[in-house]
Amino acid sequence: MIAPKIISEKLGVVNEDIPVWSSYYRRSLPTKLGDTGFGMLTNKDSEYRAKAEEVFVEVQNEFQQLVNLAREELKFQKDKLKR
Repeated sequence: MIAPKIISEKLGVVNEDIPVWSSYYRRSLPTKLGDTGFGMLTNKDSEYRAKAEEVFVEVQNEFQQLVNLAREELKFQKDKLKR
C-alpha cells in the first residue's frame, strides 16, 4: 500500500523528532565516574532531562496522530474494497 501524502508527511515529522528526543535523553543520563559503577547527576543533566520530557510529549502526540491517520486510511481502503 502506498501511503497518502499526509501520512508520509506525518511520518517525516515523527522521524525528525525521535532523534532529537533521543539525543536529549542520552545527555540527561548520569555521568559515569570512571570504572566505579557510580554515576553523578549534574545541573546540565537535569536541564537535558526536562528538554527530553518536553520533546517526548511532542513525539507521543505526533505518533498518535500518525496512528490515527493510518487507521483512517485503512478504514477508507477497506470500505473502498467492499464497494
